[in-house]
This record gives sequence, C-alpha cells and structure tokens, in this order.
Amino acid sequence: ERETFRDGSHVPLSAWILAVTVPTAFTRRQIAALKDACAIAGFSAPLLIPEPLAAAQTYSDRHRTDIREAAAGVEGGINVVIVDVGHAASKAVLVNFDGSNAEVKGVEKLVGVGAVSLDNAMVAHFTQQLDAKHG
Repeated sequence: ERETFRDGSHVPLSAWILAVTVPTAFTRRQIAALKDACAIAGFSAPLLIPEPLAAAQTYSDRHRTDIREAAAGVEGGINVVIVDVGHAASKAVLVNFDGSNAEVKGVEKLVGVGAVSLDNAMVAHFTQQLDAKHG
C-alpha cells in the first residue's frame, strides 16, 4: 500500500498521519465506523479532532500575530468565541489566548440552531418587510 505522486515517487501509507475532523453530533458507533473506514484505507491510528477544536486551531494559526497583540498586557489573556454554524446545529468553542498559549475553556452545541434556522428567520423577516412595504 503506497501513494504514488505525479513525479512517480512513492511513499508508503505507513509514513502518513491522518487527521479527521469529527462532527460533535457523532455517536460512539459513528466514530467507531469512521475509525474502521480509516483502517480499511490503511490508516490504523487516525487523529480524530472535534470540529470546533479544529476551527479554534485554524483561527489561532491564521491570526497568531493579532492574538498576541490583543493579549499583550491583558492579565489572563483574551477570550475568543469561535462559532461553527452547521445546517441544523451550531457549535461554539471558547478559547483563552494568553501570549503564545491557548486553552479551550468550553465547547457547546446548540441543536436546532443552525443555518436552516437562520435562513428561515431571514425569509420571514424579509417577507414581512416586503408585505409591509408593498402590501
């Protein structure tokens, strides 16, 4: 089992590390199925990362300088809430950034508050506005 690159070189799959983001709604059975699928694909020990934590890490990586500047001189650092709005649910992670350290303070999932809810609220609002304006 190996991966072939465009230049014809080969790297055995055992030399790869697989990281997979996992929805917070996944059950133990779904996570086990995901691990089984990874094993079938040749990855025996995938790194499973909850989606909100992956979002927090991405934010930290992309805004490292801004975070350091904002946290400079602030005792206890700064808190950042990162929200992942899914279709039918939203997840939020609260991360404290203190200098170069980041600590997850909490993760919360809101079932029933997702993009579909926002879509429905906007349609209702604009329908009301149009009806009021144009009868």
